[in-house]
Amino acid sequence: MPRSQAGSEDRVIPLSVVFITIGMIILITVCVVWAVVPTTMPPMLYDIVMESAPDSIAQIMPTRTEAAALPAAEILLPDNLVPITTTVPVTTAVSPSAPTQLIIPAIELDAPIVPISTTAVVYNDKTYQQWNVPAGYVAGWHQDSAAVGANGNLVLNGHHNISGEVFRHLIDLKIGNEITLTSESGQHIYTITDKNVLAERGQPISVRIKNAEWIAPTEDERVTLITCWPYNDNSHRLVIVAKPKVIMNNE
Repeated sequence: MPRSQAGSEDRVIPLSVVFITIGMIILITVCVVWAVVPTTMPPMLYDIVMESAPDSIAQIMPTRTEAAALPAAEILLPDNLVPITTTVPVTTAVSPSAPTQLIIPAIELDAPIVPISTTAVVYNDKTYQQWNVPAGYVAGWHQDSAAVGANGNLVLNGHHNISGEVFRHLIDLKIGNEITLTSESGQHIYTITDKNVLAERGQPISVRIKNAEWIAPTEDERVTLITCWPYNDNSHRLVIVAKPKVIMNNE
């Protein structure tokens, strides 16, 4: 007897069943994630759940503020269009190796150094930290940068066309010019090795963050000076890098 037609055909699962099964798997996965980390759910749905949840449940769920906390802020170069006229809080202890005086004979610069901090700025709904610039004829030491004589990047900034114009003639420096830093622990002399002018104003945030890599920590000992340029515009940033002077045997 020939087999029945129904018995000879392979069993076919309707596509609708496949889609429903996949959808259920995705839904269950999302629900599990929300159960473990409830603040990953959309803000509107989160608010509805919090309003309807029993107090015993609501008390153990983290707030949406915690869930939406911004990642660690990225650093931007200082913008010295506006001087800081108030006292800048120092958040770290100042050690005997903190720089206190900057001397650059080639441009007749002799200025005190003060520690400075950052200010939060918002760009496209994201928070960045931008270094302040001290007012007056004074250079600002980025207080999380290196100390005098230590490995790392010691960063100083200053105004070039307002409020004392401490760095007005920084643009005139040349490779090989010397910089002297004084601290309670003594004097250190550095030789300029790099001079760069970077486009800053109107640049994408990715470019500005890239520019700020000049003030990032380094493994070698160096001094980095930052100011704006040109004198009548401030559209760029001038970056001067100096490294410890090599003392020859006959000196």
